[in-house]
Amino acid sequence: MRLTVKNNKGLTLLEMMIVLALLSIIMIVGYSIFSYSIKGYYTQTYNVNNQSNVRSAIRDITREIRRADNSNINVSTGSIDIDGIVYSFSGDSLYRNGSQVIKGIKAFNPEKIGNKITLEVISETKNNREFTLTTEIYLRE
Repeated sequence: MRLTVKNNKGLTLLEMMIVLALLSIIMIVGYSIFSYSIKGYYTQTYNVNNQSNVRSAIRDITREIRRADNSNINVSTGSIDIDGIVYSFSGDSLYRNGSQVIKGIKAFNPEKIGNKITLEVISETKNNREFTLTTEIYLRE
């Protein structure tokens, strides 16, 4: 009497290895897409926060210039003195009376020509690009 098996259910070892290899490739591709997206999110968040801080500092300096007496505003390379409030650039930071206001900037260039003060702040982004914000303030006479 001969016994034959008509129903061959199950997987061979080779089929299982192929399935595991395909699943591994899919998981690696999925993880790389996910990690790239997360990295992009954190880079953009840093850049937006940095630009927001630059705008805030420029707004504060502009407000103090408009409140000050024109004769009490002194501009030199990398710094501006407004009625005893000194904004200065050192390293990669902008300081207000010695306290750090912004970190991650490349340059702070105030310039006074006649009754016009030009403020330029160059900020570095995470992906090594530059963001430049420039404003001009005309002093009242």
